[in-house]
Amino acid sequence: MHLHSSIDDFGYRASRFVADHDISGVIKVVVTTPSTGSFWLATDVVSHTTVNITITEDVTIGAAGTAMTFFNRNRQGDHPDDCECLIERDGTYTGGTEILSKVELRAERDNHTLLKPSTSYLVTVTSKADNNYTSVLVWVWQGR
Repeated sequence: MHLHSSIDDFGYRASRFVADHDISGVIKVVVTTPSTGSFWLATDVVSHTTVNITITEDVTIGAAGTAMTFFNRNRQGDHPDDCECLIERDGTYTGGTEILSKVELRAERDNHTLLKPSTSYLVTVTSKADNNYTSVLVWVWQGR
């Protein structure tokens, strides 16, 4: 299945890995879209044991977290790492509407969502066991 053109050839990704993700431990990543353009979001979550994954739309950022960097998936030529979306982790986020919630062990390039402009999306991954290894990849790409 071909997904909205550019995730396979273009697009951006950022990642967060936690080597000791304990029970009820939370990984939080927020993507904020610019005021113009159409952007898609997908996540890859891989863990040693089961995790709960939620995506919350239109969260308010109370205290900004640590900035992350989106890297262009196309590493050839002059494709810069200049994604228009912003990404951060581990800040203080409130409100919003939960638009997805599921329990997974391995969810690859899943949860494709066309994002609203000027909106912050919170990806939350909560461990269901102690001593979990958890990797969260966040993908964004432009498309319609």
